[in-house]
Amino acid sequence: MPLLVLLVLLAAGLGVADALLKVHRPVSAGVSAQPTNACAPRHAPHEPFLGVAVTRPSSQALAAFKGATGITPSVVELYVKFGAPFRRPLMCRLTSKGALPLIQINPRRASLSRIAAGDYDGYLKQYARHAAAFGLPIALSFGHEMNGSWYPWGYRHTTPALFVKAWRHIHEKFTRAGAKNIIWVWTVDRDSRLPFASPARWWWPGSAYVTWIGINGKYDTARSTFSSVFTRSVIAIAAFTSKPILLTETGVARGPRQPAQIRNLFRGLTHTPQITGMVWFDVNAAHGNWKLEGDPAADAALRKAAASYK
Repeated sequence: MPLLVLLVLLAAGLGVADALLKVHRPVSAGVSAQPTNACAPRHAPHEPFLGVAVTRPSSQALAAFKGATGITPSVVELYVKFGAPFRRPLMCRLTSKGALPLIQINPRRASLSRIAAGDYDGYLKQYARHAAAFGLPIALSFGHEMNGSWYPWGYRHTTPALFVKAWRHIHEKFTRAGAKNIIWVWTVDRDSRLPFASPARWWWPGSAYVTWIGINGKYDTARSTFSSVFTRSVIAIAAFTSKPILLTETGVARGPRQPAQIRNLFRGLTHTPQITGMVWFDVNAAHGNWKLEGDPAADAALRKAAASYK
């Protein structure tokens, strides 16, 4: 990254220094990190964040990831449909183990126009009240990867203006409910410059409505590097915000170069100060198997890299 861009980022980011600097500071979303209920861990999640995304956040799945990689996740990312209730027992189980829950809410069957118009306000108010009552930090994302065309809430299916209107409407309902413990994570797909993707900036709801930036991107070929996957996105986002960045979904495709690419990923994390951590996409999905468990070389590479990521 050019020195001038980095200096601008550092100067503009003084107000969010706790989230930008690679130090062991507790997570902050405008709320106290002190325990507020029986779900609180002895130590709050801290930077740099090392997390895991799973389709089902069962104790067995998280234990398998920790056993393979040595990582006790400080973030656990899960995916829920718009309309699903707030799951306090699950949030309690995750936070009590020292993890920040990151909830990706996906509106597959709810139109953005109806959300923005208030048709789902009953649901939003109830969810927001439950989240506020929980008290401890929760990261919340809505309609992730909207700058791509593969989801019904994204590019070519809706307009950026409508997405922004829906995002702001949701944010307003949580604000009115007093949910100051929410970390708002605006999650985009990496800048790939492909015909089925659009510039992330089109979908930006504004600094007042976002706490962190999430970027999803994976090493999907043997030639993938941190630079080819993430650098262009980091620079593009730096042009309109200095909010801290979390790699909300990443992984390295299986193959003989997987251990070397894992090391490259962590070198990139270490040398990009505005990135505050990463979440490994530990899922066997239709577009690839990103699970680490069962590959000793990859497990060892991630274990060693994570141990030195401070």
